[in-house]
Amino acid sequence: MATVTKENIGLLHDKLTVNITPADYKKTYDASLRKYSEKANIPGFRKGKVPTTVLAKMFGSKIIVDEVLSIAERTVQEFIKNENIDTFFHPIPVFSRFDQVDVTNLKDYSLDFEVGLKPTIEIKPEDIKVTRYTIEVTDDLINSQINRLQEQFGEQIEKEEVSSDEDLLNVIFDEIDAEGSVLEEGISKATSINVKYFTEEKRKALIGLKVDGFIDTSLVDAFPEDVINSVIEDLGLEKSDEKAKEKLFKITITKISILEKAALGEDFYSKAYKEREIKSEEELKEAVVEEIKFYFAQESRKQMHDQIYHHLIDNIQVDIPEEFVLKMIEISEEKRKTREEALAVYPSFAPQLKWSLLTAHLQQTENVSVQNEDYIHLSKAQIQQYFGGQQFNFGENETWLNDLVERNANDKKFREQHYNKIITEKIFVALENKITPSEESIDVETFATKVHHHHF
Repeated sequence: MATVTKENIGLLHDKLTVNITPADYKKTYDASLRKYSEKANIPGFRKGKVPTTVLAKMFGSKIIVDEVLSIAERTVQEFIKNENIDTFFHPIPVFSRFDQVDVTNLKDYSLDFEVGLKPTIEIKPEDIKVTRYTIEVTDDLINSQINRLQEQFGEQIEKEEVSSDEDLLNVIFDEIDAEGSVLEEGISKATSINVKYFTEEKRKALIGLKVDGFIDTSLVDAFPEDVINSVIEDLGLEKSDEKAKEKLFKITITKISILEKAALGEDFYSKAYKEREIKSEEELKEAVVEEIKFYFAQESRKQMHDQIYHHLIDNIQVDIPEEFVLKMIEISEEKRKTREEALAVYPSFAPQLKWSLLTAHLQQTENVSVQNEDYIHLSKAQIQQYFGGQQFNFGENETWLNDLVERNANDKKFREQHYNKIITEKIFVALENKITPSEESIDVETFATKVHHHHF
């Protein structure tokens, strides 16, 4: 029976040597030769009558190599399971080739594998210090939200010519050369943009233009710094390409309109809040305040989760076997990486690995798992968002929508894409319930400076 010896070769880094004798593979080797004999069709011999000595010379080396490799991999997996070795990646074979195989003189083989071990991690939730922010709901926020709703349920009125910074222009961007001729292979993109997003000089040039009117300009002359990157992306260009800003375009107007905001009144109230009976502007403000508070409570909770994330990443010690990880990076893709390439990747890979190890630990200690209803809940939320965030109220179609939720939630790709998101959120909730946060009331501008985006 094949045996395994274990040797520590570094921090959380072991070498497993599998020792295999002829007795471990000879029986299978002989059986494989017999099968070859039954099927082999070799000139000069009748089918099924080829001597095993001939077959051994032709196929023996391959049979032995395959069987020894199979025994080694199987033995390593059994050893890891039996010894309760907690690894975070599959064993890496460190042999590159076999010595010359002699089918007439079967011999012992020793094959080495390396394994990376999961570190011991200690997390005390009660030591995690976070702040829960309460964002002040001001009159400006209330009025801004009412104005947004009026615009959302307003109406676009077509105009004959550009006369205001608030005008919305449907335009076509056509890439041109220095002489103003449209490039045959250049960019051509239809989009819409408000006059106010152009530079002051170009806003003046647009005033008075009608449908089919145009301006020739470079992007850098047409748009200020806080707008130009969005335009560049919309045109399919790279923000990192400095030359993109210098590209020349003919911007042709195809439609001019201005938004006429919805007037305050019961018709507007019923559209803005279908689920509530609002009869007055005061009741409208109450609904808006409630909506803003709910939104900020959700954002504050996300930000508190972000603080938890940074506490874990920045303060919890997680030992990583660097040498093993470098080897793991080298072989983890179809095209193997060189050591130099692995070293270049490692600085960005290590934090991801640390977070993966932390979440695996927390998943176990906090008894967190992803259930089928988690996928259904997420699927339903996404579909609700697609329909404008409204609750399902589709009459006879509700059965069809519930079926859609089920199909989406049970889709393999959907589950793979959202597993990490669900498990991470559940870990944060589990920790949140064990933490006593400090409370602080702040304005929305200050809160915006505290929002971060964790990576997982």
